[in-house]
Amino acid sequence: MTTLATIISLIALVAGGVPEGDPTNPALEAKIGRYLDGELTAYDRYEFRIASSPSYLDAPGYATTIDDEKPFKLSRGKGYVPLRVTDGDGRESRTVITVELTLFQTVFTPVGKIDPGDAVSPADFVLESKNVTRLRGEPVLHNYEIENAIAKTRIRPGDVLTRRMIDAPPLVAVGSVVEAFVKNGGVVVSFRAESRSDGELNETVRVADGSRNVFRAKVIGKALVEIIE
Repeated sequence: MTTLATIISLIALVAGGVPEGDPTNPALEAKIGRYLDGELTAYDRYEFRIASSPSYLDAPGYATTIDDEKPFKLSRGKGYVPLRVTDGDGRESRTVITVELTLFQTVFTPVGKIDPGDAVSPADFVLESKNVTRLRGEPVLHNYEIENAIAKTRIRPGDVLTRRMIDAPPLVAVGSVVEAFVKNGGVVVSFRAESRSDGELNETVRVADGSRNVFRAKVIGKALVEIIE
């Protein structure tokens, strides 16, 4: 016996595409909201609405679950939520729901005007939760990215500080003291060392211990390296 759900699917295929359904679907919105809670942890909060979804999802007999095998994609204020869809006959397919997002994040904004070439520090900024949905560039999120940095462009009060606005010092600077550690099985040995080169996250630098033994190390964080050779 042909079900209503099957008929709707066949109509969509004959029409050459999948029509959009009513974006106001409370059950689906709740399911997507729980999913976004786990995917958008980098933000203070978010708002969303379903922008488009296949119309057959509203038909009787259809069930949806999040497709954990597919990644969540975010681009220019839109999120793409992967779903598994089971029809009334138990057949499974996959689709994507588009949601429109408004994203809020705690970011640095200057307390006064900053001109190109000015030296900056965390004291020149305050932390505020701002709408970053349409922000161009990656926001600066850590104090160490601002310490001893130089402004590359004019930064006005209310602007969100992004990484492209400043020349930030490297995580590991040549001649600086770093905390180095080496793993040997379940044992971790750490010691102070001097960096012989600049390095950013995951880059390889050369460091020397107090006996002037030189090692290759991977940059793990601010003034923190892991000996690899």
